[in-house]
Amino acid sequence: MTGISRYRGADDSCWTDDHAAFLVQNLAHSRSVGEREAGIFHDQQSGLTIAADVRLDEAQDLARRLAIGDWRSTTAPELLVRAYQRWGRSSLDHFAGDFALIIWDPRLRSVFCARDHFGVASLYWAWAGASLYCASDMQQLLACPQIDAEIDDLAVADLLFTRYRYHERTIIRGIRRLPHGHCLAASENRRCVSRYWQPGDHRKLTYRDDEAYAEHFAEIFAQAVKNRIASCDDTVGLLMSGGLDSCSIAAQAQQQLHRQGRKLRVRSAVFEQHPHCDERQFIAAMERHCALDIDYVRGEDFPWFDPPLSHTPSIEIPFHPWEPYFRHVFSRFRDDRTHIVLTGIGGDTLLTGSLLVYLDSLLSGNFSALSDLKTSARQRRIPLRRLFYRSILKPLFPAYLKPIVRAMRAALGKEIPPWISPSFAARIDLRDILYPAADPARHSQRSRQAILAEILEPGIEPGLRAIDHYAGRQGLELRHPFLDRRLAEFVAAIPPEQLLAKGLTKDILRRAMCGSLPNAVRDRPDKTYLTSFIHTNFGRTLKGDIIELFKNSHLQELGFIDAKVLQTVYDDYCRGRTSLDGSALSAVLSLETWFCAYRRFTRRRAETAAVTDDEHLQYNVSR
Repeated sequence: MTGISRYRGADDSCWTDDHAAFLVQNLAHSRSVGEREAGIFHDQQSGLTIAADVRLDEAQDLARRLAIGDWRSTTAPELLVRAYQRWGRSSLDHFAGDFALIIWDPRLRSVFCARDHFGVASLYWAWAGASLYCASDMQQLLACPQIDAEIDDLAVADLLFTRYRYHERTIIRGIRRLPHGHCLAASENRRCVSRYWQPGDHRKLTYRDDEAYAEHFAEIFAQAVKNRIASCDDTVGLLMSGGLDSCSIAAQAQQQLHRQGRKLRVRSAVFEQHPHCDERQFIAAMERHCALDIDYVRGEDFPWFDPPLSHTPSIEIPFHPWEPYFRHVFSRFRDDRTHIVLTGIGGDTLLTGSLLVYLDSLLSGNFSALSDLKTSARQRRIPLRRLFYRSILKPLFPAYLKPIVRAMRAALGKEIPPWISPSFAARIDLRDILYPAADPARHSQRSRQAILAEILEPGIEPGLRAIDHYAGRQGLELRHPFLDRRLAEFVAAIPPEQLLAKGLTKDILRRAMCGSLPNAVRDRPDKTYLTSFIHTNFGRTLKGDIIELFKNSHLQELGFIDAKVLQTVYDDYCRGRTSLDGSALSAVLSLETWFCAYRRFTRRRAETAAVTDDEHLQYNVSR
């Protein structure tokens, strides 16, 4: 297990007793207060032992509540153990930051595991025989021959259709992911996974005016950025597009770092050959307004995928778009000795809001919502009738009509893509995956219900794991200011119309950043998508490799797809005459290349297991 994750760093520490063994590896750069730390702490008095991967926010405040005087000499794992000793499972209510922890209690012979609120730190587990195995990387668990390494069909469907609904399942059947905001309690005869974080159920904030909401948001956001630039490094990195989220982080981080005499190093992708993908005008506006040091990287120099036949993905990450770009950018940060890199991941999750706010407004008698809906349709560049159906009519459908609508879609052949194997679709009941029943309502406002669902089930896990894996291989640590517990709890408690107003998404962020961002960025009504760049890659640059991949399709061999039908659909895609989009094709190619690596891995695993069994036999005979 150590050898498999050696890329994380060579700084090992280990602890064992008669029933448990812990091993941690630190990233290969220095530690200081505020930095992410992998460590083990054993308390002699209680016998409790913890292994943790943690970046703890407000450690001084937690130490004060625990009556620990010299908090700077107390490691983060020790703080977590002291909190667990005092509050038990409810200690998780006192933690903020990014963490995955495993606590062993020898007196009860029990294990307690937990993962942070958005799953920035990863944690996988597997139960094999009488043993519980836990690890940060899934391939570490696959080093254990006792663990079932067969494929999970539901996880394959989840990835093929980019639904990301099965947060506990992984593509390996014997390995489970501890979902974000969840904990695991396990003993010899029992294991229980439960959610410990549920924002927005009871708390609601009502302020005097819109300005008060924006001011409070700005305070929490500034603190979220401050916590994530805490480091001994002179320079902090940032992946910045021309979008509102990463630009807001850039403005806030630049302001704070400048006061500390430190630097912000920004890297941004630009596209000379794809003007619809290029955000140079917004990036340049940020460069002037905030005096940023920006390194422009030509996006066209890096394909959306490595040529599929030559790419060797990690066994852990079936999802790997634009890996060549991230490998390049992270290696540049490493060469600059920039170890902490910020991202804007999570901004869409928290702040986009819900179109159902228009329906809630209409039902309360506010007919000006129709004007806002029209503005929103124009800014999103979609027909008003389609937006009206999605946000007003469809949510009002009675429950008994939904099976009829689904049957009509099936009769028209629009329910399941034709390139999906019918036997696979029947085996897992694919219709229920694509069109699940709505969650029971917990709030009278439909828009608040939708916002809370997005916070609790954000669907960012595959991308988060992939980008963290790329960065970890370069010895970097990624930090995401929008994936902040207090920020999420604030958003969950405010009125939904604070997020979506006059057709503009992220309205509260726009108001909070007034004066800090150039108007060109703060007032931009839409997002930029890499659609034309991706289409060029799939339709031209990688066409030969993709056709060759379909001829020897692992997904076809395993019964997931019909490669001949997919080839026909792909030919139409290249001509621009199909509903197949770049995200669906990315998912298929990711899984095809992943299965190539999986086949090689299982062969090596079988060979290793055979040698191990043979050695055991010789040992027993000689003894």
